[in-house]
Amino acid sequence: KRVKQLEHRISDLQNDLLECKQVSKQTILKLSASKNDTEFVLQEKIETLQAEKLHVSQESERVRLLANQVQVVNEEMLDEQDLNEKKLVVANVKITKLQNEAIENELKLKAAANLENEWLRKFSIMDDIRRTLHSQVMKLSGNIRVYVRIRPALKWEMKANNDACVTTEIGTKRKFDEVEESPFKFLSITDRDSLSQGADLSKNILVATEPSKDRGGLSQRKSRWKFGFDRTFSPSNSQEDIWSATEPLVQSAIDGYAVCIFAYGQTGSGKTHTMLGSSGIEQGIIPRSISKLFGAKDEIESTCTHPTEVSLSVELLEIYNDQVRDLLATSSKHENFNIKINETTGNVQLPVHTKDDITQLLEVAHKRRCVKETQSNAESSRGHLLFTTHFVVRRTGENGFIRRGKLTVCDLAGSERLAKSGAYQVDLLKETQCINTSLSTLSNVIEKLQAKSKHIPFRESKLTRILEDSLGGDSKTLAIVCCNPLPVHFHESLCSLRFASKVSKVELKAFSNFKC
Repeated sequence: KRVKQLEHRISDLQNDLLECKQVSKQTILKLSASKNDTEFVLQEKIETLQAEKLHVSQESERVRLLANQVQVVNEEMLDEQDLNEKKLVVANVKITKLQNEAIENELKLKAAANLENEWLRKFSIMDDIRRTLHSQVMKLSGNIRVYVRIRPALKWEMKANNDACVTTEIGTKRKFDEVEESPFKFLSITDRDSLSQGADLSKNILVATEPSKDRGGLSQRKSRWKFGFDRTFSPSNSQEDIWSATEPLVQSAIDGYAVCIFAYGQTGSGKTHTMLGSSGIEQGIIPRSISKLFGAKDEIESTCTHPTEVSLSVELLEIYNDQVRDLLATSSKHENFNIKINETTGNVQLPVHTKDDITQLLEVAHKRRCVKETQSNAESSRGHLLFTTHFVVRRTGENGFIRRGKLTVCDLAGSERLAKSGAYQVDLLKETQCINTSLSTLSNVIEKLQAKSKHIPFRESKLTRILEDSLGGDSKTLAIVCCNPLPVHFHESLCSLRFASKVSKVELKAFSNFKC
């Protein structure tokens, strides 16, 4: 029984053991499966961690490199900071130096300004002295001056001379025309031994020799005339030469005097060319005077110690058929004004600000001026042109004026003979008669002034009435007498020279219109 129990017990234990083996086997299978799962998960985690480790390692390397770069940049910035600090020190030194220099320059500028004011004050005094000395020099030279200009022969005139020259056989009459040499001779200083001991050596001597005549084989008898003038200009003299001699008169107008410059001579003798000229180096007295007046305006306004302004205004008149026409007025207002001593009232007086303003006015006046063709001149002026410029200097903000000058430039119409001009038409005949009458009156006035007559016939013509202040004393006057160089015009040129000789003997006393 005990054995059975033991056997039964052994059988139970064996069953239990078998169950335990099965359970253990199942457990081992479960554990094996769990191990595989765990190993798979662990392997995934290991791979993830390895990947993270690699990323962290790469990031660490990048951070390390970046840290190195930051360190390098930091070191460079520190070096640059040190350099900038050194530059800042240098800049501060320079700033201090420049500030000191600025202070010194400001002191120098104040000193220069004071010196400039002193020089301007001295310049003003010297300008007053210059005006006084210039006036004295002008008085010593004579307040009325006479220049004589012999113009050069024109190309067509020279060609006409060649055509007029004929060859003849011995014993026949030779044709004397415009083919001889110039009848005018300009004596140099070495020729003065031929003059009398009392001759004025300050004068330029001009000798006029009568042209040859056809005397049928008899010896020639040539008369000679010797004249002395302030200046003489030969055909080789240029417009610049004329201006250099005329410029002191224009300066007198700037200094506050009344100045008159007029051109006298027969038609075609070069008066208009002398006064107006053309362009460039051939400019005449009028455009050159305009340039000088505006140059003086700029100089005065920039150098005066007190604020000063200079104003210019112009008048343009023409005496045509003894009637005064205003070339700046409309056609309906040509003659609505009166002539008084020293001024013309009622005419247009236009202010001008630039040289171009006057140039445009001269162009307008030239178009309105009466010019016609005659046998003596293709463009003969049929009236006397009077161009007047007023030069007024005033202190800004003050009443009155410092000085007032007036420059009158006259281009007189040419004297001409009816036979040579061919002016037999009614209009041309009247114009020629009026021109010759007014010039004759002018010559008569000069004769009376030379003779110091008590009565001077200024009122006998409009020309002499307007020129009364220029010829009667209150002016500095320049007469430019122009002559034709050709022998055929010798007698007309001789009349002009005789007129010039009369003018040169007239004495004037000029008054200035300026005050301190």
